[in-house]
Amino acid sequence: MIDVTALTIEERRLVEARRAYMKAWRAKNPDKVRKHVENFLMKQAQKYLSGADTAISATDTAEN
Repeated sequence: MIDVTALTIEERRLVEARRAYMKAWRAKNPDKVRKHVENFLMKQAQKYLSGADTAISATDTAEN
């Protein structure tokens, strides 16, 4: 999230307007938000189960 305290007044208004728009959009489209979250969590679960999120893979070792 952007720290608005370090922005100019114009930039702050822009960020706040964007946040207000997105908040209103999410309130009007809860089904789309729910589907997006579900898709994200499914992708994260697949990555976790496949081991794709491990820090060091076989190709990252110094021996290869």
